[in-house]
Amino acid sequence: MTGMPGLPLVPTLATMLASLVLVAVLAARTARRKGRERGVRAGAAVLLVGASITVMILTWAGLGSSGNSGINLIPGAGLRAAVANVNARVGLINLVGNVALFVPIGVLAVLAGWSTLRAIVIAAGLSALIEVVQFVVGRTADIDDVLLNALGGAMGALLAQVLVLAWQGARPGRKGASVLRW
Repeated sequence: MTGMPGLPLVPTLATMLASLVLVAVLAARTARRKGRERGVRAGAAVLLVGASITVMILTWAGLGSSGNSGINLIPGAGLRAAVANVNARVGLINLVGNVALFVPIGVLAVLAGWSTLRAIVIAAGLSALIEVVQFVVGRTADIDDVLLNALGGAMGALLAQVLVLAWQGARPGRKGASVLRW
């Protein structure tokens, strides 16, 4: 039974579960020693690394030459191709998936204490790295994937900003958003 080509499902899920337990222990320990905010940041930083590795695994699963090697550096060309796809569902999955895949990266980067701009740059940089590797191994690299991934990172960063502001607003005696930076 496999979750992705070459990755057994049970060991993959066990590793993810063990990682979550490790994050919970680290965050609780840090929170006890250095305060809740630092615990949240430590846990978010560990989860950010895990999310980044997960994104790479998902995008590189079955990595190998597809015979369609190429590069698209024209913004919008890949989007138009996805929308014009004969199978509209495949095009929609590609567009929405590229955005959704990077939302957790943006959320976790902000919760780890990085600015919104830095979170977006991290998402775009990770996406660019993924596209370069895909091109090197003989797959297609597309600038639209980088743009959609950066959009997902931006949406995640803004979502984290809103959630933190709402959470801090609900707590008496808190002024401003101490964990937020633009």
